[in-house]
Amino acid sequence: MGYRSDVAYIIEFDSFEDRDTYANIKLALAPDDPEHQAMLECEYENKHRPIITFKAGDVKWYPSYVEVQGHTRIYAGVKDVFETARWRFIALGEDGQTEGNADDDDGELYDDLHVVHHVECTF
Repeated sequence: MGYRSDVAYIIEFDSFEDRDTYANIKLALAPDDPEHQAMLECEYENKHRPIITFKAGDVKWYPSYVEVQGHTRIYAGVKDVFETARWRFIALGEDGQTEGNADDDDGELYDDLHVVHHVECTF
C-alpha cells in the first residue's frame, strides 16, 4: 500500500429506519470517540437509498491510526447491530496496490464501489 491512499466504504441497510438508527447510535457516543468523529465525516442522509458512505482522497490510512480505527469500527461493526446490513471497503494506494474487504455475500455493492485502472491518452 502506498504512502497515501484513496479510500471509500459503503454500508447498505434494509431500511432508512435502520440506517438512521445506526447513525444516531454512533453520533450519540462521546464527541471525542473515534466512531463519533468518523460518523461526522460520513454521508448518512441519502434520500434515495438507506446507505452510509465515506470517501477520502490522498490520505494516510494506517490501521494504527485512531481515526482509521473509528472508521473501521463503523463499517466492520455494523453487523453487531444489524445482521442484514452489507458493507464494502476499498483502499487504493498511490503505488496502485489495492486493499479491500466486504461483507456483502451477493456482491450487490460492487457496482457502487470498485477500482478501475486505465491509461488515458490525449493523442
